[in-house]
Amino acid sequence: MLGLYTFNKTFKTDEQWALKARRYFWPKLFTNKFVKYGLQYENIARDLYSKEFNTNILECGLVIDVNNPWLGYSPDGVIIDEYFLPIKIIEIKCPFDGKKLGIKDLLNSLKYIVKHPNGSLSLKKNHCYYAQVQMGIVLLNVKECDFIVHSSYENKNAVLRGRYTESETYTTTERTRC
Repeated sequence: MLGLYTFNKTFKTDEQWALKARRYFWPKLFTNKFVKYGLQYENIARDLYSKEFNTNILECGLVIDVNNPWLGYSPDGVIIDEYFLPIKIIEIKCPFDGKKLGIKDLLNSLKYIVKHPNGSLSLKKNHCYYAQVQMGIVLLNVKECDFIVHSSYENKNAVLRGRYTESETYTTTERTRC
């Protein structure tokens, strides 16, 4: 299949084709201090969650929908039942500000968290993290996601429970652009 880039880009030498192949098959990894920080603390957040809720977490890579192979999701963890069937996914975020803020202040600073009058917290429904969670719930055929926010400053997690809402899933993923 010829994409627009492939079709319009003219390569005249073997060296140029080799360069194109290297860029396509072995792209440079995207990284910055925020990504490095998140990767550094993700396992710590996962371990804290596992201990707090006394559960085993299965780590896996990219999950592809068999019927829609253009859809994929990489869960940060999957909670399985005694028959090894997935029952819940976890999504972990380790915001860089968690380096200097306790969990309460960190949650108050995050633009993707909504604080309700009763004190409960949830993800903003028009944020890409909400769409990400809904996509993961659908692709792994579970009903819940525990969205974990980690503060390394206090070495604590906050867990926001998200449930699958069939009526919202399609419209959420359609209207949300990351």
